[in-house]
Amino acid sequence: MELSIIGRRIFQEEIVSGSRREERVVKALGDMFKEVADWVKTFDTPVVSWVEEECLIEAKERVFKCSILPPGEDFEVEGRLVTSIRQALLVEEPVLLLGVRGWGLILNRVLQRVSGGRLKAVVIYDPLFDSYKREVVSGSSSLSLNTGSPFPIPVVSVRKSDAGELLQVASGSRVRIYGRARLVRDAIGRTLVAGVNGRGELEVHATAHHDHWFNGVYDDLIGLEALLGLARRLRGAGNTTNVNIISFTAREFGSPMLSSWYWSWGSRFFTETLESKGHIERVLANITIDNLTGRTLRASYHPFLHKCVEEVRGTGVVDEGLRFLPYLDSYSYLHRGIPSVALHDEPGHIVRGHLDYQEGLPLENTVANLVDVSTRLVSCLSKLEDYDIRAVSNMLTSYTESEARYLAGKIMLILESAKGFRGKASVLREFSPTVISYKPKLEISYGLLEDLNAILKVIEAVEGNKYGGFLVEELDNGPLIDIYVDEYTRDTVAGVLREVFKNRVRHHLAKSNKMVARALGVGV
Repeated sequence: MELSIIGRRIFQEEIVSGSRREERVVKALGDMFKEVADWVKTFDTPVVSWVEEECLIEAKERVFKCSILPPGEDFEVEGRLVTSIRQALLVEEPVLLLGVRGWGLILNRVLQRVSGGRLKAVVIYDPLFDSYKREVVSGSSSLSLNTGSPFPIPVVSVRKSDAGELLQVASGSRVRIYGRARLVRDAIGRTLVAGVNGRGELEVHATAHHDHWFNGVYDDLIGLEALLGLARRLRGAGNTTNVNIISFTAREFGSPMLSSWYWSWGSRFFTETLESKGHIERVLANITIDNLTGRTLRASYHPFLHKCVEEVRGTGVVDEGLRFLPYLDSYSYLHRGIPSVALHDEPGHIVRGHLDYQEGLPLENTVANLVDVSTRLVSCLSKLEDYDIRAVSNMLTSYTESEARYLAGKIMLILESAKGFRGKASVLREFSPTVISYKPKLEISYGLLEDLNAILKVIEAVEGNKYGGFLVEELDNGPLIDIYVDEYTRDTVAGVLREVFKNRVRHHLAKSNKMVARALGVGV
């Protein structure tokens, strides 16, 4: 399959939402999609943009190039280079050199642990790849869609080879780090929307994103290539529903609030606008293509779409269930009650992060497979007469507590009686919280009654003699669990957690009663 986007210079330069370069890229994409789609539009998104101009580290007459991590702005700091927190406690004005693998959330958890009033700056490098890293760093200790703050000290990256030389030249000596970068407030990012017309009012949204750090081949030029191939395949194919093919802005960075949930602002604003205008009612489902590595193709999806994912599972697609959906633009649709399926290799992206290093893997077969899989998904979704609730029923049969079983049965009755796609989608939205576990390890999960599942996992860990701290929150809705457990408090804590579980069950039962009352036209 011939590639049209990957390899073209205009697309492989770093593209930040709200920049002039993004304007040029969206125009180029629009020209390409005009040849294969029935119509093309742009959608303006308020963003904060970011510009890096220069980053240098001076050490004993040597100068090393560095890369600033956004949203860092102009700075000039001096300090003594150290390689551990223990060393940092022993010197004045320490600058920490730190090897870190993985993407932004992993880096942010590491930075939260090492940050303190003594550090002047942090210099990071990838211990496996001789590459700069570009990740968004946040000063907030918890994730939020609405609030956030910049990291309080400069964070820059260097290549692995330069980190080794820097350590030889300046370990224990003073270094100077100089950076010029700025935030651009009140900028406008541009999302591209291309339509392939079908019949009726319903739409399937197939999405990727064009903003990216460094060359963006894996994140997400592969996705854009697949969307272009999908549009070519669909036009004139006689689909039973309309397909909107969307390239989002501000997937990597751009939230005007600098929210600590820094990814996917463009798709969140887009779906929020659709909902405010009443257009979200038309969206049947979303297909997101993102974070591909050229190796494994995985599918994460809401169980309403289980039937369609089953149809593509035999093409080498790894079934991930609900895992990884919050890390992708799929979540913006799920957050509005729209079932989504994501095609990705998120585990590979999580351990790799954003690097300016690209493996020499041939990508033509990867793109061709993505086009085939996404075409089959669109075909299946177009034929749906209703969402598949069988898989949901299987998810709700695992509870052993009587009140939880009663709640599960009640939700199934509500789902079975809900009318059409939107009726079932409203149930999905009402009972599917987003849960973030901070301790003992960072994990974001989403799904039907996910708060109950998260509490049960902690109970199982505590009763299995797993000691230490447990911190679990519902996104933007406060903590569910914040405890420390040892051998002396194990039984007491387990009992308290079971009461927490029962209270959450009753919370959901109250919501279900209100839904039933509304359906019957009874005042609540």
